Amino acid sequence: MAKPWTPDDLVVLRRNYGSRTNAWLCEYLERDEADVEAKANELQLAKDKRRFKGRKMPRWSETEVKLLRERYPTRANVEIARELGRSVKSVVSKAHALQLRKDEQRLQEMGRQNVELRRDRDSPAKS
Repeated sequence: MAKPWTPDDLVVLRRNYGSRTNAWLCEYLERDEADVEAKANELQLAKDKRRFKGRKMPRWSETEVKLLRERYPTRANVEIARELGRSVKSVVSKAHALQLRKDEQRLQEMGRQNVELRRDRDSPAKS
């Protein structure tokens, strides 16, 4: 059975998955490739296509673009990515290309969530 993922492991994976090889990640995290790939898929992470030539990136259909335009202002990027079966990076990149913006209420909610995450991360562990 694979060892549990620590918060530090997840930070390393999120920061490096797009730009590092799986071999590097496996060695650094001391995990097998299946474990790294499974967690990356769960987190909707993707490789940076500029660094990994030859990987085909699926084109966006009109239906997907319409759905992105409708949901992007008010929904979390990870929710949209899961709904479309795409990576968060893909959703953010397409939204940027379409000049989409989050609405003010969603930005405030994201700010509160980020503060809570930092507070939880930085607080001493309870025994």
